[in-house]
Amino acid sequence: MATRAAQRTRVKAVWLKSTDDRAMRQTKDMKKEEHKIVTPTDDEVNQYAERNAPIDASTDAAEPAPPAPVDPVDALRREVEEYKDKYLRAQAETVNVSRRLQQQHAQALKHAATDLARELLPVVDSLDRTLEHVNKLPPDDSVGAGVKLLADEFAKVLKAHGIEPIEAVGKPFDPEIHEALMRDASSSLPAGTVCAELQRGYRLHDRVLRPARVAISAGGENETNGDSKGNVEIEPNGAST
Repeated sequence: MATRAAQRTRVKAVWLKSTDDRAMRQTKDMKKEEHKIVTPTDDEVNQYAERNAPIDASTDAAEPAPPAPVDPVDALRREVEEYKDKYLRAQAETVNVSRRLQQQHAQALKHAATDLARELLPVVDSLDRTLEHVNKLPPDDSVGAGVKLLADEFAKVLKAHGIEPIEAVGKPFDPEIHEALMRDASSSLPAGTVCAELQRGYRLHDRVLRPARVAISAGGENETNGDSKGNVEIEPNGAST
């Protein structure tokens, strides 16, 4: 009996050991499977790519038409026309600037003697007053003849440089070239007409050096605040006194 029990014990131990060995081998195999790199097949790769492909929004919209081909000859022709237009514009601007500079230079030369001409006016006034006295001398007076000759030569020099007297008597009053100092009610000239020149005015070409100081006709109006001759003085601001 003891022998059979011992045999059963040995058989049981062997069986348990073999069972443990199988379990250990299975555990090792499972660990190897966990660390094994699995390589997917081509079909699996293609299926994954189809499922995860990005959505292209441009596929839904209509594709734009390709641009029309550009003729290089036409492009060069347009470029040449553009540069030609710019050149003509620049040339025209250069001509205009040159013309303006020439006009400004001519105007500067034309009126360069303005200051000198204004300083000569008192001399001209003195010469005119001298002529008034000379005209009262006998015609054969040598001094008077010399003064008249000098006045004529001086007037020619002034005219040669563009300095000329302003016409006044008998002309309509013009505030641009005349300065009214009084109004004459006894004058038979139409109203607003210069009837007397009190101081001669002068111009240099088209520029007034000094306006002519004049009396203007009142057209025969009866003035109650004038002098015995009907003359009414006019202040510089235009009011009568």
